Amino acid sequence: FKMYLGSTLHVVTTDATFLEDLLRSNVHITKSHIYDMTRPWIGDGLLNSVGMKWKQRRKMLTPSVHFSVVSSYLPIFKRSAEILVQRIYKQLETESFIDIHPFVPTFTLDIAGATSFGYDFGSQEGRNHDFLKAVENFTKTLWIRNFSVWQRSYTLFKLFSSKYAAFKKDLDIIIGLSY
Repeated sequence: FKMYLGSTLHVVTTDATFLEDLLRSNVHITKSHIYDMTRPWIGDGLLNSVGMKWKQRRKMLTPSVHFSVVSSYLPIFKRSAEILVQRIYKQLETESFIDIHPFVPTFTLDIAGATSFGYDFGSQEGRNHDFLKAVENFTKTLWIRNFSVWQRSYTLFKLFSSKYAAFKKDLDIIIGLSY
């Protein structure tokens, strides 16, 4: 069935076959409005593109995730995992229970940086935490905008939101390190 939440149409289904067909489709790939809000950072790459542009970009990127390419990253995965395990063991020396969540962003950034950009962020070892904080703030602001209809418009957000200045500062940090 379909339903509206505010002005947004949502399709709700319990039919696994329908959902599988929809998710595998190369035709029904239009993204939700929240993807539009990521454009200042991500631009019109594979994540945000649709139609022929999406097909062309997917075709270009597919070879980069071939098994032989991904297997060449095993040393990077291993090194990052070893650092992660050391950090967890170190914290377990003083605590019997730990929250793994704070470890995940630095682990992920180190792997993504080394495999995608050829750049050693070293974030598990304490470097580039400004970048991580900017990404965290940026994504929090996206969620706030997502639930505020008037802030979904970039123009209205820029002109009237008290959060825009901090958003722009975080975006500048992110772009400065990722481009």
